[in-house]
Amino acid sequence: MFLLFKFTIFVLKMDRSLLSTFLEIMSAGSLLAAAERLHISQTAVTARLHSLEEQLGCRLFVRNRSGARLTPEGERFAPHARQLLSHWEQAQQALREVDVERPRLAVGAETSLWNPLLSRWLAWMNQQPSACRLDARVDEAERLGEAVQQRQLDAALVHLPRYHSALQVELLLEETLLLVETLLLVETPHRDGPLYLVDWGPGFAEQFEASLPHEREGASHCTLGPLALRAMLDGGGRGYFRQRVVAPYLHSGELHTVAGAPQFSYPIYLQYRREDDRPLLNEALAGLRQLAAEDAQWQL
Repeated sequence: MFLLFKFTIFVLKMDRSLLSTFLEIMSAGSLLAAAERLHISQTAVTARLHSLEEQLGCRLFVRNRSGARLTPEGERFAPHARQLLSHWEQAQQALREVDVERPRLAVGAETSLWNPLLSRWLAWMNQQPSACRLDARVDEAERLGEAVQQRQLDAALVHLPRYHSALQVELLLEETLLLVETLLLVETPHRDGPLYLVDWGPGFAEQFEASLPHEREGASHCTLGPLALRAMLDGGGRGYFRQRVVAPYLHSGELHTVAGAPQFSYPIYLQYRREDDRPLLNEALAGLRQLAAEDAQWQL
């Protein structure tokens, strides 16, 4: 904690010009070349470097007639200097982007939920009289939950929620994973078509192992559902997919459900912070619940 405090004080005291000067010397290879790039005198560059070295308590460059090269301490400091300067610039940009007239909502979803849920949600919010600025993020469930907890996101749609005392987890709707196969396998029942096993998360893996322990052997594993479904439709096969996604293919006859195969639950959860009771967010969540209850064509 004490080291963190000292580091914070150091950042607050440091003139960011010292960091940019350090990085310019490193890039240019000499104090003179850095001065020319920065449009200041070499004396000013030298003074800035001395000030930075005094604050850090070490030498950052070895200087000679051929120029300036980093010391071991300078090499260790370089990535931190870039990061500090980047964070400073990001903070300035965030302050410049403050818009008091239009509030902002930031929402997210897992990759498999962007269409249609997230896309239709964004379209719905943009059509409301209280339209706000919207940020959308697609990521993994664990990172989305952490982002909501840390107030980087206002709400997120996930299959595997992050439970925390500060987060509200709400079951939005229930999906079902069905084992389906192509028409080729239906017409030739003795054909041993490939099994495309999509990574639907640890919950599905446990249910699959318990119900079909021998099916995993020899399966083609896919982390991306659209890849598995496209390969199956093009070359034949079978696999577990979400009911809403395969519904059009079942209707057209391109796919058929495998008789007697177990079906697995695959729920969708909405998570947001418990104490966040802003009218704008409540309106957005109510709209999402309405959209979830409607019929829509789903994609992987």
